[in-house]
Amino acid sequence: NPNALVFLDCLERAQYEYSIEGLRANLWKPNPFSLFKSAEALNPFDFALYVGDSMADAMTVTEARKTEQRFLFAGVYEYSDLEALLLSDFLKYGCDLVLPSVNELPFVLETIRRKMR
Repeated sequence: NPNALVFLDCLERAQYEYSIEGLRANLWKPNPFSLFKSAEALNPFDFALYVGDSMADAMTVTEARKTEQRFLFAGVYEYSDLEALLLSDFLKYGCDLVLPSVNELPFVLETIRRKMR
């Protein structure tokens, strides 16, 4: 859904609008602003899987869950310069799903679907 795409200029615009009102806001990760903005275009949904390659991404979902419980996080680590460290961090942080790359997602989702039948 193209309406679910959130780009940097959207964040910058929102921060500017807050500043005009005399408010100071940092909408960059781990602030869940972008996740909530994207989710608006996906409604109605029960759960959304956010796939990210950094701890800031994982923390964004944690922050979003303080408001809404329907977000899950999958951490991908294979293409990081610090692959082993990122894998360890994702596991310690308790991410919902940890995968080498997004290429494993279809297999994992199909396995889950089969078990739910």
